[in-house]
Amino acid sequence: MGSCSFSRSAIKKQLGLALLLVAANGSALADWVPVIRSEVATYYVDQATIRRAGDRVQLWELVDYKKAKAGGNGKPYLSIKLQTEYACREEQYRILFFSSSSGNMGRGDVVSSKYFTSEWQPTLAGNVAEAMRKFGCAKR
Repeated sequence: MGSCSFSRSAIKKQLGLALLLVAANGSALADWVPVIRSEVATYYVDQATIRRAGDRVQLWELVDYKKAKAGGNGKPYLSIKLQTEYACREEQYRILFFSSSSGNMGRGDVVSSKYFTSEWQPTLAGNVAEAMRKFGCAKR
């Protein structure tokens, strides 16, 4: 029997690509519920992705812009998807995943994406993060 040899970095790269494709294409299957509507964008949460562990909540958010935004790489995008974690009592949040898409509602080409864990940030009264935290933390 021959042996298959895969490097860890190759496996991680393939797994990351697969997860990115699922995240990018999952928009059509998601149950996006509008939380905030403004002149600039509508902010949605996918209710099916809300996961609570103790005082923390993870969920997927989608920001659907009315006009294209310029990305850091110079390419325009019309929507972004975020996986966000909220600390309910501490009133904080951090971003775990970010992707931008050329089309509305997460459709079109992926313009940029990144898995990372940002630093905890406060959810200030009256801002989008505060509304999202309240929405996610209210779900049981």
